Amino acid sequence: SESRQTLDQSTTLLAIPSESNDVHIVDTITGVIKANLSGHDAKINAVAFDASGELVATADEKGELRIWSIQSGVVQSRIQAHKDSVNALIFDKDDQVLMTASSDGSIRVWDVEEGTEQTGLRIPIRRPVMNLLISPDGSQIVSGLDDGSIQSWSMQTGDQLESRVGTGSSLTDLKWSPDGSRLIAESADGSMRSWNSTTWDAQIDLSENQASEN
Repeated sequence: SESRQTLDQSTTLLAIPSESNDVHIVDTITGVIKANLSGHDAKINAVAFDASGELVATADEKGELRIWSIQSGVVQSRIQAHKDSVNALIFDKDDQVLMTASSDGSIRVWDVEEGTEQTGLRIPIRRPVMNLLISPDGSQIVSGLDDGSIQSWSMQTGDQLESRVGTGSSLTDLKWSPDGSRLIAESADGSMRSWNSTTWDAQIDLSENQASEN
């Protein structure tokens, strides 16, 4: 399948992975290529910009993570983050840490400046993790699994807070509503589910075969 393009919501930058495992950073207003990031030796599965628009993180199907300066195109950190494919990346709201989710069944948290793992927040899930979000208030990590299940974890302790059974179909999209009040999940089987982001009460279930737990 094709690598997904990633838009930086805070600027006009777009990250476009290529078939040669490079990433082109393009200004969507001018069309100018701001950086060509080269070095991965496997397909790039995930890209994330930090809030400042100064850094971009890339990760590939062999589990390698790189953090780059967009201005210089230089790698700041190169990390063998996981034993299997990294499927999702996200910076926290303060750009202090970067989280990675992998097919090896774990979420790991990295110090952006030092390029080291915060081992106290390693989250073992034991199923491939395909999606990753941070709650609007920054207190929770939300993961989407290959069977469509959704779990939330404390950003401070790594403890599990909530869990919802999936439809059996992998999630194609996991996102917050524009006002942050709802968590919305779309699955490969065409189903869509939504929960209140505070109470986790189910709000909609548009799946043909509703999960046994909402």
